[in-house]
Amino acid sequence: MPVNRLASPSASFMQPLVQAYWVVESAGLVERWTGVGLDSAEEVRERLTSSLLSGFALDLQSLFRTVE
Repeated sequence: MPVNRLASPSASFMQPLVQAYWVVESAGLVERWTGVGLDSAEEVRERLTSSLLSGFALDLQSLFRTVE
């Protein structure tokens, strides 16, 4: 899956206390960076959840839906 390396977390966010970093793209997706040093990235296009935020769920399709 393609991930925008230009949007990868900067060194300041790669500190041990930062467990997740999200990049919201206007194309209707979120890049979710996790892991040690935020070294693992994935694209989320439908439903954004987080094990760090119990009960959190965001429907990205609804968020990015175009209203005419």
